[in-house]
Amino acid sequence: MAVTSTSFKKGAPGKPKGAKHPQTLLKEKLGLTTWETMGEWLLNEGLDRYKLEMEKLKGKDFIFAHNTLVEYFKPKLNRTTHEGTISTNTHITVEL
Repeated sequence: MAVTSTSFKKGAPGKPKGAKHPQTLLKEKLGLTTWETMGEWLLNEGLDRYKLEMEKLKGKDFIFAHNTLVEYFKPKLNRTTHEGTISTNTHITVEL
């Protein structure tokens, strides 16, 4: 591989030691430093803002956002686990 001006040097990774991810900085700015405070914000202020933004969406953008949200409450069947017991005399046929 050719060395370019953007290549990392040995012992010098791209992210400085101790640097925080932008999402971490945002959470700290909002005071969301624990799972409990973040969950509380999501269900209160975050939900109110989400509703306002959803009301602005039209057409395909609304459908995409709506379907994305719905999957958190009702996942698609192929993304769920089904468990149970089957007796030895049971015959299952699956047609695709």
